[in-house]
Amino acid sequence: MSYDLYLLKVPPGVDARQAVQDMLVEQERSLDDEEQNGHPVALDEEQRGAVERLTKSVLAKHANLERYEFDYAEIGRSMGISEAEARRQNAHIELNDELLGIQITLWGDTASISMPFWHEGEAAKSAFAKMCEYVACLEQYGGYRTWDPQTGDFMDIQGEIDAVGRVYSGGVQALRAAVKSGDRRWWEFWKRSR
Repeated sequence: MSYDLYLLKVPPGVDARQAVQDMLVEQERSLDDEEQNGHPVALDEEQRGAVERLTKSVLAKHANLERYEFDYAEIGRSMGISEAEARRQNAHIELNDELLGIQITLWGDTASISMPFWHEGEAAKSAFAKMCEYVACLEQYGGYRTWDPQTGDFMDIQGEIDAVGRVYSGGVQALRAAVKSGDRRWWEFWKRSR
């Protein structure tokens, strides 16, 4: 279980909340397509170039992040496809903060950040502050806006770090309590942390 943030580009003149709904529908469609056709939707060359440029900017600012290197030959062998097709189907980029367990995944016009619910107390505050640094960097260099599904709203990095950090900390505690209690719907723990 993790605290997840979705980042998206909101085109001028488009309602931001509608853009989030469109993104969520597209993600669901992509998952359905992957299930039905056996492969994810690939990035086009323009999107791939933009993601590579963004990756370079993020890594220049946050040298502690590590880019995950996919073994495309192994992916191809395991899926019964060529290495070139494995590259095409796995065009996203993953950046990891191994120390904090934070993962940034970059697709074309969207990205996501996930942080596991394992940090507590001061460590949680520090980890959440670092996640917010990554968000600020992605917003600056990628032109994204950040949607927080836990709060159901866009994230204001400057104004909401403490409030959203409390939601994260509440989620850690609620998850631990739900798992301990044997609650059958433990995965909805975040609803109880508001």
